Amino acid sequence: MLWWILAGGALMLLYLGAKITTGDVALVAKQAGFSGTDLLTAIAIAYAESSGNPNAVGDQTLAPDRGPSIGLWQINIGNNAHPEYADVDLTNPAINAQAAFAVYQQAGKSFRPWSTFDPRDGSTPRYLSFLGKAKQEVSG
Repeated sequence: MLWWILAGGALMLLYLGAKITTGDVALVAKQAGFSGTDLLTAIAIAYAESSGNPNAVGDQTLAPDRGPSIGLWQINIGNNAHPEYADVDLTNPAINAQAAFAVYQQAGKSFRPWSTFDPRDGSTPRYLSFLGKAKQEVSG
């Protein structure tokens, strides 16, 4: 559900939606094509990027060139990123997973496009703290 709200004098978009249930991220990631250790990494990145919220929208202040980023894997639809997904329902977990797999493949089967995997500032990658949860989803 999409709501416009006025906060601090600025008109902002608010997406309301439930997080998906345990195991769903693993399921859509696997169906999209991720496998092996890359499946675990993909799941961990989804949680690091969106906290498991398929309606998450980030990078709004970077639009239109470098944002916004939408869905579980925060697919960036900005003009300088992946505008080919601008008209796609990236809040649909399966579609977002397919887009994430395509981005991963375009990057040479690398997760480098995600800042939670490669923070580019020398800090610890955020996805690492979600690997345990990813393992539980795959084995659960």
